[in-house]
Amino acid sequence: MFAAPNFFLSGASDSVGQIAFTTAGTYSWTVPFPVTSVSVVCVGGGGGIPVPSVSNGQDGGSSSFGSVVTAGGGGGANESSGAAGAGGTGTTISGNIGGGNGGAGGSSSGSGSGGGAGGYSGNGGAGVTTGAGNSGAGGAGGSGGSNGNTGAGGGGVGLLGEGSSGAGGTSSPTGGGGGSSGSAGGSNSGNGALGGAYGGGAGSTNGRAGGGGGGLRYANSVSVTPGNVISVVVGAGGSGGTSNAGTGASGAVRIIWGENRSFPSTNTGDL
Repeated sequence: MFAAPNFFLSGASDSVGQIAFTTAGTYSWTVPFPVTSVSVVCVGGGGGIPVPSVSNGQDGGSSSFGSVVTAGGGGGANESSGAAGAGGTGTTISGNIGGGNGGAGGSSSGSGSGGGAGGYSGNGGAGVTTGAGNSGAGGAGGSGGSNGNTGAGGGGVGLLGEGSSGAGGTSSPTGGGGGSSGSAGGSNSGNGALGGAYGGGAGSTNGRAGGGGGGLRYANSVSVTPGNVISVVVGAGGSGGTSNAGTGASGAVRIIWGENRSFPSTNTGDL
């Protein structure tokens, strides 16, 4: 079901424009006239961490544009094995494609931080068990830092094309920096630090592992037909079992169209 509060649409005319879906859910997008080609970026949701009485943090959900582009969500951390959440990957079936994988979360040998979301030409920073986090590459989010008792959340990634990569968080701890103008990860919230929008993995407390960052995938020159309806899916952030603890950030999907516009960075801002 298409729901107006869950997206924003802008553009000077139907021949140049963009639309972004930034709330988890499934939507139906109708291709406007006279658009016959679009470029698309998808970011998967970040992975969650386990909290008391919950054995595993949930995986982040995949985000997709039809059957053309899919960005996988970051993995949830495993309480019983202490394994960190894996970074999200993704697939495309169109030409002129790119994107990076999410960073894995830190393990439970300390308190693992969340992995950063994937970038446009590089991977998100991998989480740590203690100390400063790792920077992202190619516009990706950095991982959170950890002081051994609390791991901060991983940074997210922005949707307006490739920009600066997110720095790793400090051991204070602070959250990983957002890549490409994405949001930084949280330092602490309840039983875990929240991942930064979009796609940041959750950080942990009390010797638990961190969640992985969501993957990013884009495709250019995707052929579409005016009036056709295309399914758009935005993956949810993985939950840790409570309403606000140990939760990864949701993913997102952004579509742009118009002459000489393509990811990672050619006229990809809002026009």
